[in-house]
Order: sequence, then structure tokens, then C-alpha cells
Amino acid sequence: MNRIIIIGNGFDLAHELPTKYNDFIDNYWKNVIIKLKDLEVNSLFKDSLIEIKNPTKDYDNNDYESLIKEIDNKYNIDKELDIKNFGSIKSKRIEINYLNKFFKSINKIRKIKNWVDIEEEYYSELIKIKSNVNTIFHDINELNNDFAEIKNLLIEYLKNIDEQSKKQLHNDLRIQNRIGRKIYFPILANNLNSVGLNHLVEIVINEIEKFEENPEKYISRYIVDIDNLLKKTNNSIKDQEIKKMLLSDNAINNFNLIPDNTLILTFNYTNTHYLYDRPKDFDTYYKEMFTNVKDIKIHGSINLSDKNPVIFGYGDELDDEYRSIEKLKNNDYLENIKSIIYSETDNYKKTIEFIDSDYYQIFIMGHSCGTSDRTLLNTLFEHDNCVSIKAFYHQKDIENDNFSDLVRNISRNFNDKAKMRNRLVNKLDSERL
Repeated sequence: MNRIIIIGNGFDLAHELPTKYNDFIDNYWKNVIIKLKDLEVNSLFKDSLIEIKNPTKDYDNNDYESLIKEIDNKYNIDKELDIKNFGSIKSKRIEINYLNKFFKSINKIRKIKNWVDIEEEYYSELIKIKSNVNTIFHDINELNNDFAEIKNLLIEYLKNIDEQSKKQLHNDLRIQNRIGRKIYFPILANNLNSVGLNHLVEIVINEIEKFEENPEKYISRYIVDIDNLLKKTNNSIKDQEIKKMLLSDNAINNFNLIPDNTLILTFNYTNTHYLYDRPKDFDTYYKEMFTNVKDIKIHGSINLSDKNPVIFGYGDELDDEYRSIEKLKNNDYLENIKSIIYSETDNYKKTIEFIDSDYYQIFIMGHSCGTSDRTLLNTLFEHDNCVSIKAFYHQKDIENDNFSDLVRNISRNFNDKAKMRNRLVNKLDSERL
């Protein structure tokens, strides 16, 4: 049996990396303010996203901190940032003119909190353009160009974060040990549906049969002590006894339930997952038995040398609007559709080959399971070989976590709700990331 680790931005956040949307957007505005400080009075600041008229220099660093806080709260403004009450500049105003309409849109909309929200907002604007209803864009090309600028800024931001975090990540063994042991923990039979559990029983029985056929050539793979196990089972009820043992709290002492193969399927652009490419570094139970690890950066890499271009867009072919978009016969509308961009590499093909190869369980670590990845997630979740989906949730504080939100998002990626209920691990058997 195999395992897939689905990694999203919450995985980086668990490593204390500033990779949230708010981190990115705040960093942008802070850099703008720093550049304003270096300008001459009444000169013009301009980049690819905005221009600011009449910036002033007559204020100190404390005023800058206040201005930063105001920018954090100003995302619903139109053209001006009112900075009265800021000490030495209480009578000044900064006029902001947005050159990038999509950037203006995501700054004004309060619901924008995560990267998936950006992708969903792009798709929402795309539909508005198609329908010519309440759109701020002249055409699809203007939207695509604006969106591309945001993507390029994101790539540069993450490159800096990735470079700055290398030393920090390698030195933070506390986080690595905690997460690594979760990734490589043995298979728990009570996390599997009936198909998965019966498959484990079949594996054990096949191994027993190989032992009984030729004890001298028998090589233990799944059974810790086969002589002891045979003493506990009766041939007439062998499968029931094995199933009971697999479900017991003592199962980890009777069986070597290490996944045959583990696929780390990361939706991130960063390289945090490489901290976990050596399962022996996190081995607690079986000193000489390790899963075979593969990794796929399904959404591309920020490193050009990887020849794996960044995919940032929308991926819900199951949406009712998508077919109408395809019928437009205008390829510009499909420029940022993920499932089409997947064809530029063999990442998607390798992922499908993996899920076709054997039964597998899914660990979700830091992925919100939003609809912008619905096409791929639906394929993974509803495949006949999927026998378990375990969501590792974020514990916000003592009383609050995001498990319920995760389950609702996971549900949207299923067409067959019976399959969801059959495969999703309940909260009591789940754990925090």
C-alpha cells in the first residue's frame, strides 16, 4: 500500500515561513513606503502596479510604522490613503493610482485572505468578462496581463523567502521531527476504509502463505514475528483474527506497516518539503525498513534550473461555467487553467501513474482543498485505489481549529459524497499538523 502527502501553503506556515498572502501583500506595501522615503518631495513613485503622487519626506520612522498599519487596513480604499493624525504629516495625503486593475481588486476585497482566494477571484473576473457583466477589464488579455504581473511578483517574493529560510529550516529540528514522524508514521488500519483494511489482511495472509510454502526462503516484509502471529491465529478464522490484530492498539508491534511508496505531492513553489526526503531521519519503529520516497512539484518551481514552470491559475473543470468558457473558442480564456498547463511537464502523468499503481492513503498537510485545485483533487480523492483521506488540521488556539473548514472544502472536491464519507478519517482519529 502507498501513501500520498498533499502539501499546501499551510505546510510552509507550520515551518514559520512568511508565505501567506498577507505576508506577500504587506511586504509589497512596506517596500513601497521605503522607496517613498528615498524620493524627493513632490516627486512621483511608479512601478508596474501603482503610482503615487505627491509623496512627502518630512516624517520619521515611527510615522512609517503607523503608515504601514494603515496600509494593512486600507485595502478597501479607492484612490487615496488618508494619513491625517500621523504626527508630523497629519495634514498630508497620499494619492494612490492603481495601474494594475487586478491588484486594485484584490486590495479592495476583504475576503482575500489566502492564495486560493486570488485564484478564485481571477476566475470570477474571467467569468464576468465572458458574460460582459460588472467587469472592470476591457478584455481577457488585460486580465491575463495584470494577473501575470502578480504572479511574477509572487515568484520573486518566494525566491527571497526560500533563500532566507534555508539556514532557519535546517536548524529547526523541533519542527522537522514533529512533522517528519507524522509523514512517515506506519499505516494505521483504523484510518482505512473496508477496502483498504481487507487489502492489508490479504497482504498478511499472502505473506503467511509464502512462509508456509518455503520457510527457509521466507523474507519478512509486513510481519514482525511470524511464528508468534501463527500461534495467535486459527486457519478457519485467520482473516478475522488478522483483521482484529490490525485494528488493535498493539498492531504496530505485530506488523511492519510502512507504506511501500510515498509520494510527496507539493502544491507549493518553495523547497520546504526537501527537508523530508530521507525517511530514515524520522524512523522511530523500524530501523531497517523504509518507504520509497518520490516528490512531485505539481505547481512548478521557482528555480528556473528545475525546468518546471510555475502554475498559478484556476483548476476547476467541474464548474458549470467552465464548459461555456471552452465553447468560446478563444484560447486566451484558457491561458491560466491549471489542467491545461499541466501538459507542459510530465508531473501530472507521473501523479496518475502513481495512483494507478496500487491502493493508497492520502495525508493532507497544509492544503486548503479549495476549488481552484478541484480537478486534480477530485481525481485523487475519487480514484478507486484511494482508501483513506486524513486531514492534518491547524490548531488555532486551545478551543479552535480548522478541521471543520477543511472537511467542507474536501467535500466540494467530491462528486460522489458516499465515497467521501467512506474515505475521510474522522476528527478523533485525525491530528493537528
